[in-house]
Amino acid sequence: MIDPLNCDVFKRLTDGRLMIEVQGIRIFLKEEQTFGMVRDLTLKSTNYNLMCRIVFDEKKEKVIIVSCKGFKSDIVKAMIEESMKRSGLLYVS
Repeated sequence: MIDPLNCDVFKRLTDGRLMIEVQGIRIFLKEEQTFGMVRDLTLKSTNYNLMCRIVFDEKKEKVIIVSCKGFKSDIVKAMIEESMKRSGLLYVS
């Protein structure tokens, strides 16, 4: 099974949380997953008001949706999408 969060923008900490650094600010994220035909990943920040949703198509093995709301959401979304493009995980039609 492919891990859509296995890209260079995220760092996995020893306690299981993820970290993303945005303009020198460390944002810690807790991940929740729902499995099905698509895997729905919700990333909620534990130290800032930020929530991101990543939808991964299991059949295509590609990320089909990235959306973020809250603190520096535009920058975080762009960083995630760019990292997933470099990793070959982002679906491009």
